[in-house]
Amino acid sequence: MNDIIHITNDIATEAKYSTVEMGYFDDPFIKHFINKKISERKSPEMNRGYYVRLKVITNMCCQFVKTHGHESQIINLGCGYDTLYWRLNQVFQIRYKMHVDLDLPEVIYSKTRKIQNNIHLSQVLGSIKKLKNGIVGEKYVAISCNVKNIEQFDN
Repeated sequence: MNDIIHITNDIATEAKYSTVEMGYFDDPFIKHFINKKISERKSPEMNRGYYVRLKVITNMCCQFVKTHGHESQIINLGCGYDTLYWRLNQVFQIRYKMHVDLDLPEVIYSKTRKIQNNIHLSQVLGSIKKLKNGIVGEKYVAISCNVKNIEQFDN
């Protein structure tokens, strides 16, 4: 992974994990995306900040699906190792048509490898088809795409 992308993704994932470990938020899936043992505790301000962010995004997605019905689609731009699909599906029992995770190639490559190598993540997706730039499950897609490149994004 490009160093800056890798570092940013790891910091965000570790912060979310810390938030869960401190009891601010329930996410039984984030631990499957942690690359190493986290020895350093995050500050209370960081935990609270990630809690608010996770809570707001989760509530907005739940409300969106409740308002627009089961044909709703959620597109997560710059998804990183976000576990939104698993949380909505398993923790909140929210059902919707399709969830699309988009990020740069190195992030999606790493994320899809983790998904495919972990039964707790992969079984939620049902059958998985591997693509050259991601994976497709029954109601989940993870595709590499640079959203700054409009032509690539359109395809």
